[in-house]
Amino acid sequence: MVRSDQQVKRRGLRVALGAIETALMQHPLGQDAVAIARPDKSGSQQLIAYFVGNDTAPAVGTLRSFLKQSLPAYMIPTEFICLEQLPLTPSGKVDRQALPEPDPTQRVLDNQFVAPRNPTEATLSHIWTDLLSLEQVGIHDNFFELGGHSLLATQVISRIQDAFSIQLPLRSLFELPTIAELGANIVARCLEPSDDLGPKNSIEPVQRLGHLPLSPAQKRLWLLNQLEPETIAYTMSRVSRLSGELNIEALERSLSEIIARHEVLRTTFHEVDGQPSQIIAPPKTLKLPVTDLQALPESDRQAAAERLATEATHQPFDLQQGPLIRTQLLRLTPTDHVLIVDIPHIVFDGWSFSLFFNELSSLYSAFYQGQLSPLPDLKTQYADFANWQHQQSMTADFQTHLDYWKQQLSSPLPLLQLPTDYPRPTQQDHRGADHTLTLSNQLPTQL
Repeated sequence: MVRSDQQVKRRGLRVALGAIETALMQHPLGQDAVAIARPDKSGSQQLIAYFVGNDTAPAVGTLRSFLKQSLPAYMIPTEFICLEQLPLTPSGKVDRQALPEPDPTQRVLDNQFVAPRNPTEATLSHIWTDLLSLEQVGIHDNFFELGGHSLLATQVISRIQDAFSIQLPLRSLFELPTIAELGANIVARCLEPSDDLGPKNSIEPVQRLGHLPLSPAQKRLWLLNQLEPETIAYTMSRVSRLSGELNIEALERSLSEIIARHEVLRTTFHEVDGQPSQIIAPPKTLKLPVTDLQALPESDRQAAAERLATEATHQPFDLQQGPLIRTQLLRLTPTDHVLIVDIPHIVFDGWSFSLFFNELSSLYSAFYQGQLSPLPDLKTQYADFANWQHQQSMTADFQTHLDYWKQQLSSPLPLLQLPTDYPRPTQQDHRGADHTLTLSNQLPTQL
């Protein structure tokens, strides 16, 4: 989402597009520059810089290296497009809607393209090109400079596990961000005898009988919910604007199909013999509540929609009562709607939202046209993953690690006592605020 003051959220951090433009204008050849953010296919913000030079356009690698001197890594654009001039509106302002879309086939990389040299590098290249939507990736190209980020990195690691049958830690991609480096590491791991190899590490479907274990991440969130059952700190919310003619029946059917397709959205959490467990309910047809705001004056509809969205996202969930998903549709006009989706974090995360809306788009398009679901059946569900993690926690290797950390944390931990303006409350209420300030260009250099 782009803010009115041209700030965007990227990888959980706030990016000021104006700061990127200012930094680009400091380049010796800089005449004009514009930075924008557009979502990629995963839903993550992709930074694109448009640069107009005084004479000859500098190389992309030169621009990227120049920005690294003054900007943090998360503010370096993924794409650099050099133009002879920026498109303007009749009033003389930059016409951001007319800026050309990046062409992946014309992407200029910092390194000269070097093709994969062996089957391992070829497999990695195929994984990267698919996830990054590129035509080709050289073995010396940096994954993160190509637009990769931590969420895509988890998919890379997952696909590597499927392709090579090895357990690779996520940090490997951060430490070895090129195909050449990562491929060599994979080859070395495959040659070493290891308990990590073999089918015992694969995730297999389990019978849905009785109570199923929670994953460690779910246990943590369940415990926090027991301590603060009325908190909304761990509720995932998404408010989306839908423009154009809307078939509510097709939308309802699409949402119902997603809930039926993903067991975790039909799961509730209960305490049995002092331990949390999850129970999966059978699929049910979802009824989408619709609130019609058309009777309000046009000037009041937006405020009413924002108020209703805030009220909806501030309602806590009872983890023992399903379904653990709330949806609501606000109708502003026949062709303008707002869809509100709230889901507790114990069954959802930020990456899940991109999958959720990708599936919603595919299903709605099919159902609107009277077709069947185009989505393939899921071989495993989150409950299978949670059971797999539970089985891993019973191994001798896990117990060795657990004993080590118990010993390390057995003595009282030191407390960091910092002076504060006000005493910290016994129980935090999660209230906070954003404060924006402008720092001088000289301060980063001095730091």
